[in-house]
Amino acid sequence: EAGEFEFVVTGGPNTNAPPNLDAVGDQTSREGDTVALALKGSDADGDALNYSATGLPPGLGVNHATGLISGTLTISSAGTYPVTVSVFDGSAFADRSFTWVVNPLARDVGISMSAPEEPIMVGANLTYSLAIRNHGPAAATAVTVTDILPARVSLVSVNSSQGNCTGSATVVCNLGTMANRARATVNITVRADSEGNISNTASVISGNDGTATTP
Repeated sequence: EAGEFEFVVTGGPNTNAPPNLDAVGDQTSREGDTVALALKGSDADGDALNYSATGLPPGLGVNHATGLISGTLTISSAGTYPVTVSVFDGSAFADRSFTWVVNPLARDVGISMSAPEEPIMVGANLTYSLAIRNHGPAAATAVTVTDILPARVSLVSVNSSQGNCTGSATVVCNLGTMANRARATVNITVRADSEGNISNTASVISGNDGTATTP
């Protein structure tokens, strides 16, 4: 004789399917750019997803509910940023990593020259000034002024309001970093070695791509 029974098992293990996050390609932007980059996550169980990011360039953030990375890159944020983005379904994470390169925005550096208009005698000294200004929008780095002296003169002295100057036939002044809207001055004294007209052109360049030349 055989007995029979039946039973119901409840409360068994609940297997969670981890979320998925699509790959994100490397990004390239410029300082001051407005950014909108959508992260794309999914979950087979239909769980609500929460997004996060680490290593974002300054000025950017991520919407934890939608996965949208947005914002405006700050001035002076140039650099290379290793970024990791994640999505979380309440139980498991999915991660992706990529590189975000922020290129510098060119600084608007300018230069002008002033000199006495009166004629000078051979053997006399002439002092002229170079006025350098960083018009912005942020600090200009590695600012360098170059002045190739005319053939009819020889250098007597040179001084600058910041940095240092070297050279004789060609004067090179390394002014370093100039803050936004900052000014600098280079005064050059030369001796007139022979008769004739003297014309001169000087230039300035910065490590942030800004360039200018005196008229």
